[in-house]
Amino acid sequence: MALNSKQQMKPYHKNPRRINKKQFEQLRENLLYLGDLSGIVHDLNSNEIVGGNQRSSVFDVNECDVEIVHQYDYPDEQGTIAHGFIIWKNKRYTYRQVRWTPKQCEQANITANRLGGEWDFDELANWDMSDLLTWGFEESDFPFDVAPAMEDTSGEDDDTYTKKIEAPIYKPTGERPAISELFDDSRTVELIEKIELNNSLSNEDKKFLSIAARRHTVFRYDKIAEYYAHANENLQKHMEDSALVIIDFNRAIELGYVKLSEEIAKLYGEDYPDAE
Repeated sequence: MALNSKQQMKPYHKNPRRINKKQFEQLRENLLYLGDLSGIVHDLNSNEIVGGNQRSSVFDVNECDVEIVHQYDYPDEQGTIAHGFIIWKNKRYTYRQVRWTPKQCEQANITANRLGGEWDFDELANWDMSDLLTWGFEESDFPFDVAPAMEDTSGEDDDTYTKKIEAPIYKPTGERPAISELFDDSRTVELIEKIELNNSLSNEDKKFLSIAARRHTVFRYDKIAEYYAHANENLQKHMEDSALVIIDFNRAIELGYVKLSEEIAKLYGEDYPDAE
């Protein structure tokens, strides 16, 4: 019996990838025009692998057997001439033959590597960091310090918290980043677009939800520190006022950014007087 995907399938609840409305429409258009670009996509006109170059290197694809399941007399509207599998270590991996123009090959190659959405670092922060690093991430991929998440929490006191408060320290490296590198608002944009399209919400509700959506913007403080180092005095002051950087810790207390942490530390000290 065929699956009714509308009833039985749902997105993975921990998926850390997000796609905005523009990316969604681009992905849809490319799927209709070029078809599915996952697996190995082999253009017969150029005899080149247009999609799946990295995995084909892992397979050493020219040493693998190819099993063709469906062969067509003529390319279909997406350029497909055959479907099948690459056989590697006795396992099947998706393989597709196409006949494309050079421009279609270029579009497919870029699309396969670009339209997968953006990482939601708020969601990734909830994952096991050691797993993420094992599965292909680098520490430099994250807009935050991963060291605290890597600390061993297997001891007897893993249900307690330290009252030691440390701020991350970033050292400028010399290059001024672009504004677009300072933050990732893809999730924010996605949420605001959904809010604006929901006609059942009042204008007041939309305003509130749009303001709340901005908390999903991820600030990359290492890049911000670098940008600060190249900014003029006027801009630096505004960045300090917003606590994008903290140069003077006493001033941060004066502005109220450290007050909450001190109060929490005080309360914790009262509850756990022997904690270090």
